[in-house]
Amino acid sequence: CIATDNNSLTSECDFSVTVHDTGDPSITCPQDIVVCTDPGVCGANVSWTVDASDTCSPPTLVDCDHTSGSLFVVGTTQVCCTATDNAGNESSCCFMVTVNDCTPPQIDCPADVDTGTDPGACCATVTFAPAADDACGIASVDCDHASGECFPIGVTVVHCIATDNNSLTSECDFSV
Repeated sequence: CIATDNNSLTSECDFSVTVHDTGDPSITCPQDIVVCTDPGVCGANVSWTVDASDTCSPPTLVDCDHTSGSLFVVGTTQVCCTATDNAGNESSCCFMVTVNDCTPPQIDCPADVDTGTDPGACCATVTFAPAADDACGIASVDCDHASGECFPIGVTVVHCIATDNNSLTSECDFSV
């Protein structure tokens, strides 16, 4: 700056103006995400996009505490993301990822059994073991007749139910 008086005498001075970026960036997380498990896995690979912008400069870093596209197990997980601009200003947002087990277990009953009575008895002792499989694990396989039971003469239908660790069920029948 230069100041001049009525006699044309001058004086000068300098000063600096420093402007700091104090505005936080804007960040937008997706809505909560709900998906079913991927086939054959007790979880799901979940992807998303987080949008971030800044008035003065593009955000230099958008960081989430979980990686988009990674495997999430059955249940609900909170994901939080932070956008940081070149001046170190930050904004955060969070959303939930819920993975549900939507696939019931697979159960395979034995083939129908056709047999004669046990010696000296009017029934036949039959053992069997239905097979069950589920990516999230099998909690139980129950049948309305026990393996090793002595079945009476005639046709008896055996009904079996497999329950997975997330309470989903599948059923099958076979005859003795």
